Amino acid sequence: MQTFKGFVLSTFLLLLGIVSLGEASAQGFGRGHGQQRGDRFEVEEVLGRYVSGYTTLALRNILDLDQSARGQKLIKIELFATSSSSFATAQVEINGRAISYPQNVGWRYDQSVVFEIPAGDRVIGRDIQTLKMKLDGSIYIDRIVATLKDDGSQGGGHGNPRSEWVTSFERERFVSVIPLKQVLKLNRQHEGKELKTIILKGNPMGQRVTSMQLMVDGRRVGAPQYLDRQNGQVTFTFAQRDTVQIQQGDAIKIVFDGQVMVNELAAELVKSNELRVSVHQRVGADRVFLDQLLRLDYATAAKKFEKIIIKGQLAGRNSSIRACARGFYQGAACDSAVASSGSFEISLDKFEMQAADIFLMARGEALITEVILVEDKRSQDQYPW
Repeated sequence: MQTFKGFVLSTFLLLLGIVSLGEASAQGFGRGHGQQRGDRFEVEEVLGRYVSGYTTLALRNILDLDQSARGQKLIKIELFATSSSSFATAQVEINGRAISYPQNVGWRYDQSVVFEIPAGDRVIGRDIQTLKMKLDGSIYIDRIVATLKDDGSQGGGHGNPRSEWVTSFERERFVSVIPLKQVLKLNRQHEGKELKTIILKGNPMGQRVTSMQLMVDGRRVGAPQYLDRQNGQVTFTFAQRDTVQIQQGDAIKIVFDGQVMVNELAAELVKSNELRVSVHQRVGADRVFLDQLLRLDYATAAKKFEKIIIKGQLAGRNSSIRACARGFYQGAACDSAVASSGSFEISLDKFEMQAADIFLMARGEALITEVILVEDKRSQDQYPW
């Protein structure tokens, strides 16, 4: 009898330990990293809710892939869900295209629906701009798991490693103006990067065709584009003369001549070797060094520049301004602009430069409005000396 009681007590304690372990594991569920196997890892989100009819899940937002997996390769998406209907289906779309036929969602809790991502360019934030799951039917969603691969190269693949895609508008909405920086959440980490491409998908409302124009601080940039119902997509590409760089104070907008229902918006940003600094400072007869004028931080001031462009306004008769390198007042290391009034532009590209080596001197009145610093990206063995 004593032996039987001991057996029952041991069994009870064992079961209690298993239940406690299960509860501890359950508390760990939620958004975050799951198991990691070598160079692969999982990002999981527990939903625990019912959906019915046609439902679209914005997976980049739900799984928070922009924060946890940007630059990683997407391997597969796994849906843990059940349905009592034999007609309930799920499908995954990448950039608006289905990657496979709709798959049935069954009634068994121990089975999942797996979507293998086709081989090729599948990097989050570069190749994959939008990632959605389309559901049809009455379905209970337990959780969604994404398997990704860290191949050691942020933004890897075969594209430009200095390129970054930023997306928004997972849901449709009506707009006549899109403030690009606010909608795409372009903040301090994007400053200095250039807009290379803008892709917009949508439909004009009340008319077959609507025009759209990119505006930067009230100035038209590039030619207007036209969105029509048949095509439903517009792509802005920028020529060299229409370069748009993300700056803190810039107002960058897409303006339509009517109401538009926008489905998706994506912008490709490229890391630029140009640093544009708005100045609006006056220079006189005393020497003013560029690093002080621009108030550069230590890291930027230490960089080498292959070209420095200084823009501004001269006022008064025989006003002039000169830009020189430290230790030189005449000759090859100086450049100057002389005018009675109006705008000027000085370009220094004669040697490897640092901002602290360049100073400005003016006769009369000179207003510096903008300085463009072009970073030197050449390796040391490419220099002629």
